[in-house]
Amino acid sequence: MKFLSRFLARRLVFGSSTILPLINLLSSSSEHHAQEIAISALLKLSKHTSGKKEIVESGGLKPILAVLQRGLSLEAKQMAAAIIFYLASVKAYRKLIGETPEVVPTLVELIKDGTTCGKKNGVVAIFGLLLHSGNHQRVISSGTIPLLMDIFSSSDNDELIADSLAVLAAIAESVDGTLAILQTSALSTIPRILRSSASTAAREYSVTVLLSLCKNGGSEAISVLAKDHSLMSSLYLLLTDGSSYGSSKARALIKLLHKFHETSSSGRVASVVPRERPVHVW
Repeated sequence: MKFLSRFLARRLVFGSSTILPLINLLSSSSEHHAQEIAISALLKLSKHTSGKKEIVESGGLKPILAVLQRGLSLEAKQMAAAIIFYLASVKAYRKLIGETPEVVPTLVELIKDGTTCGKKNGVVAIFGLLLHSGNHQRVISSGTIPLLMDIFSSSDNDELIADSLAVLAAIAESVDGTLAILQTSALSTIPRILRSSASTAAREYSVTVLLSLCKNGGSEAISVLAKDHSLMSSLYLLLTDGSSYGSSKARALIKLLHKFHETSSSGRVASVVPRERPVHVW
């Protein structure tokens, strides 16, 4: 096994093609250490543009997906998910991967049952697939959203929470995604993250989610957030502390909430102003 590790490492260093032997090893190995070595080598290759192309063109996608679904160890499954993330950075591969049966549900299972590393790999792989609009419904229908909400309430890993919020932000861009998110506790959970998180990325993705929920969910979402008196201070803080991206999202949400308050106030004023009695002239 040590010889195999040194051999593959040497081939990778000198740039020799190792794709087919690695793919064959994935497909034929019944020993989990050998499978882990092969999938680890493919993971290294998948980080490079030429490596991504070679993996797919050499027929490596199917065996990698097989490891994701039925890998001999959790470690191998986690590395397979990481490869999916890197392959999904290529636009042409997102549709191909997403349409493969059981890929999204298997990634969701990894988010549910994996280690922190496994959850993160599953989350970022799904994020990559969401960059193709045709994968949105697959992600929603596979139960991704409730698992992301579980991460927000159970994990203290800032990076995992930020990545999960990035996925939720991508889902919230569509009306269907917003409606599914509004079925959860998102309108109370996301503002809490915005107030308490030390991660700028997490806070910026939180605002992005809330803005999409308000735009797509309308008054149902806006009215709930308008009652959260601590939300405005969190948004104004992000205006000064956030990136240009985060500041623009915070500014847009502040404007939207102000408009809602103004409309609501004018409506209340109109409702309490007594109507003038008609004067009859004889």
